[in-house]
Amino acid sequence: MKKLWTVLLAVLLAAGLCQPALAADGEPTVAIEADGEQGARKCTYTFPDGGALYFKQDSHSVTAPDGTVDHWEPESFWTLYDSENLKGRVVIPEAIDGQPVEKMYYHQQKHDWLDPAPCLEDNPELTSITFPAALKEIIYMQGRPTFKGCGKLTEVLFEGEGPEKLTGWFFEGAPALRRVKLPKAVADLDLAFVGCPGLDSLELDPQNPHFVMDEQNILYSADKARVITAAMGARERETVTLPETVAKLESHAFAGNEKLKSVYGGAPNIKGDTGCFRNCPALLPFRDMHGHWAEDAAAWGYQKSVIYGASLFTFDPDTPVDRGMAAAMLHRLVGLPDIYNEGFPDVNNQYHYYGGGVMWCKEKGIVQGCSDGLYHPELPVTREQLAAILYRYCLYMGRHGSKGDLSAFPDAGSVSPYAQEAMEWAVGSGLMKGKNGGLLDPQGQASRAEAILLFRRMEDIPGIPQE
Repeated sequence: MKKLWTVLLAVLLAAGLCQPALAADGEPTVAIEADGEQGARKCTYTFPDGGALYFKQDSHSVTAPDGTVDHWEPESFWTLYDSENLKGRVVIPEAIDGQPVEKMYYHQQKHDWLDPAPCLEDNPELTSITFPAALKEIIYMQGRPTFKGCGKLTEVLFEGEGPEKLTGWFFEGAPALRRVKLPKAVADLDLAFVGCPGLDSLELDPQNPHFVMDEQNILYSADKARVITAAMGARERETVTLPETVAKLESHAFAGNEKLKSVYGGAPNIKGDTGCFRNCPALLPFRDMHGHWAEDAAAWGYQKSVIYGASLFTFDPDTPVDRGMAAAMLHRLVGLPDIYNEGFPDVNNQYHYYGGGVMWCKEKGIVQGCSDGLYHPELPVTREQLAAILYRYCLYMGRHGSKGDLSAFPDAGSVSPYAQEAMEWAVGSGLMKGKNGGLLDPQGQASRAEAILLFRRMEDIPGIPQE
């Protein structure tokens, strides 16, 4: 009977009445054609749903004994260079026509060749991409998101040892990304996680000699001297304790940790840039501000990017604010608008961090130069000078506030005539409430803590910004 069924099945197959089962989505079609006259080839790999991957196989010349070109031969591998209309789960093939897919490059079909774009961008229906084990290299331009326009992409998986390098912004452009499986032998992830959203899963081969993950799901360099990323679990993490070996946080290391409140540990003077804690609205990283009377104001200023720390984890609240910093803080507060004037001879917009701020404030009549025609950005700002600057800013912005009475302050008589109106405004509008026993201290230098507190209180003054 078994033999009879075998014979019957063979007959049905031969007659075309019974086909072997195919995957639900069918099988891709592969179309290979010559690309020029020197042995190069290109391939269109089309999925049943209409999505396509485009590969090329470059050629190289073979030199004759006399030094001339004898003939051309195709390379022994394929390069992925373009895609379109990818949908659902996509697995890049290991090989085409028996030869491996070893490289991924930029496409040059949809964009000018001088501005090539990553070959997987603009696939809005793509949900999963798997790179082949044969892949050895991704030829990539720094700063271009690989998955721009891939709004539904949830997982990126590497099945092989390589590539060894995933370059900057690699995971950016896919806001729904939740799972990443890294190449087994990946050795370079510098800036790769810039723009990466919070992940539910980040898979690192346990035998990888270059990186290590701890129980907090934080990815470090193998020696735990650098934090690479805390993208995994970013949406729920509230506190972090770093090993004492950590001396640097890579850019955007904790970006998107929305509930992160405190970061403890690490080596003294940990290095990092302002992007380390991007989009961390609950965090105040400055350890010298915990319990300080200006703690809330410093947190507000930090989250608004109005003021930065003296270092990654220190604020230095008692350090005086200088004239350059005061202007820079106002410029940041209004979103760094463009400037259209030359500023002052001693302020350069290209070389000084406060340059744009000083020029914008001068343009709006908020700051003025000194008697010698210079701005002197390095000079400390006194409390009455800061009040005058903020008063002019609020007048420009249409926030008039209220006039107060200075007579209750023992040192009211020491207020300079030019600052009288501004100090009355600062008191009446709730910016200044007295210090050290109810003193105005108008000639005293304004500290960073005092400055950010005044800025924070100023934001509560109602008004309609003028056009």
